[in-house]
Amino acid sequence: MQSKFQHAVGATSQLLKAHDIYQDSVVHDLWNNMRWVEHSTRHGETTAARDQRGSNTIHLYPALLTDPHAAQCILREFGLHILEKGEDRALEIWDKKLDVPRDDHVDQFVRALKSDENRAACHTYKDILDTYPKQGHSVERLVAIHLANALLANNIPYPDSVGVDIYAWGPTTEYAKGKKYHSLIPLTSAYAPQDTNACFGCAFAMLVVNNLGSVRDNSVTYAMKSIIRNVIKRASKSQ
Repeated sequence: MQSKFQHAVGATSQLLKAHDIYQDSVVHDLWNNMRWVEHSTRHGETTAARDQRGSNTIHLYPALLTDPHAAQCILREFGLHILEKGEDRALEIWDKKLDVPRDDHVDQFVRALKSDENRAACHTYKDILDTYPKQGHSVERLVAIHLANALLANNIPYPDSVGVDIYAWGPTTEYAKGKKYHSLIPLTSAYAPQDTNACFGCAFAMLVVNNLGSVRDNSVTYAMKSIIRNVIKRASKSQ
């Protein structure tokens, strides 16, 4: 590699290798197999661009040399390369922001249903939702809404839910055991910056640069990390 782009690629490599995502074998292998093609002629404001023919190549353009966020530009294109490797299923997971409920989120809803305090004070599932923290717990609330909707759809009002085993009762079993997805689009649209929400490459770059610190809800941050890792998992199956 010619020296004029070497610093940008080297700094990006150090940044990626310092993040725990690099321990994933597919990230490690794809990064180490990347080819870098330098261009001496400007291509508008393009800084870096993955090869559109599906090869493991990223093109580097002169605008990269003066961009203060050169590492993010390179990581964005590398992230898009990972998404492409994951094929249709990875794209669906990202576009629909598909994730499964965490066990502790389901357990939180189960405890809320069984709580003697809630039984005395609450009369509806909405009342139960109102007991959840208002900030930083949006995904927990989303899981509770899905489970409450399943109960309501099967004509079980809150007062009658005391004996329902969320993990064993048919309409909620699959979801509660993490075998059915929910979509985080309403939450990522509300709490993540537009580019991070819309572009997997941008989200991957920001994961590496600042652990998605610009996402304004802790539970959504955690869930987006899970989605990114799921896309990477799909990419590993194509290797």
